[in-house]
Amino acid sequence: MSELQQIKLWDDWDDINLSTPERRIERLEILLCQKVHKGEDISECLQVLEYLKNCTTHQKLESVFFKRVH
Repeated sequence: MSELQQIKLWDDWDDINLSTPERRIERLEILLCQKVHKGEDISECLQVLEYLKNCTTHQKLESVFFKRVH
């Protein structure tokens, strides 16, 4: 059984932890892989993934900036 087949489907997860951007990105990447495997449209997943990655990068850069200013 492939690694992708071993991952539970999105609907099957009881304890979905989406509390941090990193967790949301991780879950979205899994969903994206599942959709690719099934041959489904992934355009919306890619847009959301890009948005979340940009937000995370922006937050990290902002934190570094404020540390240097202080």
